[in-house]
Amino acid sequence: VVLSTNDSVLLLRAGAPGDPLTQIASMQFDYGSQPWSHNTRSVAIREIPGQGGSFEVLFNIGSQGNNTASGSAVNVSGLVSAALNPDSVYRLTITDNGASVSPASLVQIASGLRNAFGLGFHPSGDVYIAENGIDGLVDANIPLSADELNVIPSAQVGATVVNFGFPNHYVDYSTGTVIGSGGTLPIAAF
Repeated sequence: VVLSTNDSVLLLRAGAPGDPLTQIASMQFDYGSQPWSHNTRSVAIREIPGQGGSFEVLFNIGSQGNNTASGSAVNVSGLVSAALNPDSVYRLTITDNGASVSPASLVQIASGLRNAFGLGFHPSGDVYIAENGIDGLVDANIPLSADELNVIPSAQVGATVVNFGFPNHYVDYSTGTVIGSGGTLPIAAF
């Protein structure tokens, strides 16, 4: 089980069915002293098919602000130590040997994401990302950009960083018009 608490990701395990969950590893995120609008809120985990005991964990590093790209790296410590790019999704592969968990690789798989608030795996290995659009700049009740459903095909996961365009490429909430260029368009905009 993986749990996100805004500034930590906890890996939990039960010894046997019905046993209580115990923490086996964690990662802590340091967002610094400046306010941060969208920290680590989303996680997903799956066992890697055909590799018993190996798992992939997805987690997001959201944007510092509502409608601007973030400039500061976010430091992570614990299971892994690294400086991570904000506005992104990362894939961490881990091996669970029963007594401990060890990281195998940490790679950025997506950029240009304001707030990837939902992450999931398709059985094929495709990664789905639910993206929260930019809040209204003129009228707080009317978002600037639509919420999106994005996908990274399994062949691209970890092979390249897919840019989804935040903050300059998005679908206008009110009209459905694509604004800007340079990012991968969503498969659906809401």
